[in-house]
Amino acid sequence: MCDVFKKWYLELLESKKGTVIGEKIIYNGFIILKKEEEYRLLRHTNEGDGYTDIKENHLNILLDKGFIKGSDSIVYKRNLKRFNYHKKAIEELTKIKEKFDVTIHIQGVYADQNKKELRNVMKNHVEAYYQMLVRISRFKNRYKNN
Repeated sequence: MCDVFKKWYLELLESKKGTVIGEKIIYNGFIILKKEEEYRLLRHTNEGDGYTDIKENHLNILLDKGFIKGSDSIVYKRNLKRFNYHKKAIEELTKIKEKFDVTIHIQGVYADQNKKELRNVMKNHVEAYYQMLVRISRFKNRYKNN
């Protein structure tokens, strides 16, 4: 397995994709560490120490498609899930907003504050929705012939 990680490490160096920090390369949240002649593949997380071993199904995708295309595919699937989450949240918030606009005259003092909070939450979801839309379309444009 170490030979495969070495191949991916060199592939990333050649293609100048990813971020090189000392003896490690970071690409799409995957980290290939090089210690002397030993290579190790990790996944970046936002929990705990920030690194975890890679999942077996992700490793299989990487082995099947190659490192760059495989990691792009994994991130694409994650972005699709996020896209659908934000789409659903926007739909639900739109329903709440429609109800809110009808009942605004009944709510009283806090109506304006609630309306601002709802607008801010909606804005955040819309921005994230379009960000995921751009990432998804970039992936589709990059790999449309494959």
